[in-house]
Amino acid sequence: MRRSPVDVSGGLDAEALTGSLKGMVDRLDDLDGFYRRELPEWWRYRQTLYFASSKIPRNDPKTIALKGSSQPLVDTGNLRAATMRNQPFNLGPNDATFGLRKGTPEMKLGVLMYSSPRGAPQRKALLPLNAAERRDVVDMMTDWIMEGAR
Repeated sequence: MRRSPVDVSGGLDAEALTGSLKGMVDRLDDLDGFYRRELPEWWRYRQTLYFASSKIPRNDPKTIALKGSSQPLVDTGNLRAATMRNQPFNLGPNDATFGLRKGTPEMKLGVLMYSSPRGAPQRKALLPLNAAERRDVVDMMTDWIMEGAR
């Protein structure tokens, strides 16, 4: 007797497959859980690494004289905390906004830092996602959606 290269004798449990697909579609249809639980943890880790890095330029000597400190304003903790608390905001079923909410004092400070006033080096509180970070987010989202199949 000749055997086929693929053994399909085990049968297919259509009900289980349908249930798995429904679970994935349900998660895909409402990403709220991903945006509320999975992504904020990743975001806080990302921002913590950025603020802990030495990539944030020190203050200009003129600024040090005026301010009395060589620490950039991001080191005070206010802006750092603002980029990590209450994340995400403007949460919808299929999208979320991370970063600084418009109109807040921290957003104004973030814009001021980004515009590099009086020739000071730019101190970005929020960096755009790089390609590797975008892949990480897509991978996390894919994993989260696939958990609906179980």
